Amino acid sequence: MPIGLGIFGTLVVGFFVFPMAFGAAMSSLIGLLMLGFAVKEFVSTVQLVHHGVSADGIVIGFEKRLENSEDEQQVPHFYPKVEFETTDHGKQVFTSDDGSRQASCRIGESVPVLFDPVRPHVARINKHVWGPIVTAAAFGTLFSAFGLWFSLAQINVLFGHILWE
Repeated sequence: MPIGLGIFGTLVVGFFVFPMAFGAAMSSLIGLLMLGFAVKEFVSTVQLVHHGVSADGIVIGFEKRLENSEDEQQVPHFYPKVEFETTDHGKQVFTSDDGSRQASCRIGESVPVLFDPVRPHVARINKHVWGPIVTAAAFGTLFSAFGLWFSLAQINVLFGHILWE
């Protein structure tokens, strides 16, 4: 239930409050920045998927980061630290970019890893590869669409009587 409320609150802020409070142009700008991030991450992820090597990783711990919640309180999020073996039998450790309020896996749990064989420090938990891209693209599209919609509505209010007469 709290996740649903968080999503609902984000949608209300994103769709209605943000464009009205800060203007349609700002909403469109933020949307375009999110879409730019999604495109950048999409390109790097496609390269990783095509050139990456799969490995079995082990969760060795969590990095705890304090992040702001909807009510501006600092809430801990847990990012898995994963160790895996590279193609040259070296050990590599990375911290996943995908964190959550509750640990999504346990210490000692085996997780699939995808890594760049040339740069083994570029690695991701394989099940978390597309999540950030989809999220950024969805919110970027929504912010941009509503910013455009509010812009067109403002233009119609300002110039509608000229255009429609």
